[in-house]
Amino acid sequence: DKLHFLSSTERRWEWVSKASTGQGGPTDPGPLPSISMDSETGWVVLGGAELSLVDPAGSVRRLGPRARQPVNSTVVVSTFGGFVWAGGPEGVVLTQQGSAAELNWRYFAGPRYLTPGTVLSIAAIGRSAVIATSRGLCFLRSEQWTLEKKAAHYIDVLPRQDRHGLLNGCRMTKFGDLRTCVPQTSDNDGLWTSLSVASLALEYNITRSSTVKERLNRYLQGMRNLLGITGVPGLPARSLCSSAEAPVCVAGG
Repeated sequence: DKLHFLSSTERRWEWVSKASTGQGGPTDPGPLPSISMDSETGWVVLGGAELSLVDPAGSVRRLGPRARQPVNSTVVVSTFGGFVWAGGPEGVVLTQQGSAAELNWRYFAGPRYLTPGTVLSIAAIGRSAVIATSRGLCFLRSEQWTLEKKAAHYIDVLPRQDRHGLLNGCRMTKFGDLRTCVPQTSDNDGLWTSLSVASLALEYNITRSSTVKERLNRYLQGMRNLLGITGVPGLPARSLCSSAEAPVCVAGG
């Protein structure tokens, strides 16, 4: 029920929960599931239904809904360099040390960010973290990118998503291994391709790059194919595939 603070100059106790005494404290009723101290700033983070931040002076700030905490339970916490990571059944959140009024949150859940399974442990490295789940490890890394660099990154991955000049999603036979990505047909092929055609047209209008022109022509031809394959003027198909592509041509996308 108690949290023991010990330093070279003081030793003191804080009530952690109301589990047996009825007295208040920095966390909700029940045992304290996780605790982490930032060796750089001296802040302490307590897990639980509501995250709690303890500053070096001993002031406790409970977060939860009033601080817009996006998850209901955090069973593991880790803090370093002024940033706070916390995980539980609903995923992982990232915020920073400070008063509740100053907090901003990032929420990570699902296979886009995490290896499937229950979050078991987090090792914080500032705005980045290594996260262990019951089925593996993942590394969330934060970088500052210019818009130009971000655009170049996504241009580089377009060939991976390209099927007959149409851009779409892909399925991986091995989780997280992009080398096993196989493009699939879907009812949104025309949508994703048309967005790329528009952006490439704008880029070519400014740069006059032959590489951009070649890429634009390929995806523009893919859109033309959607218009021509139906045999009805003005009626585009949602997607197309050849008879040899049965495994990827699933009805309904």
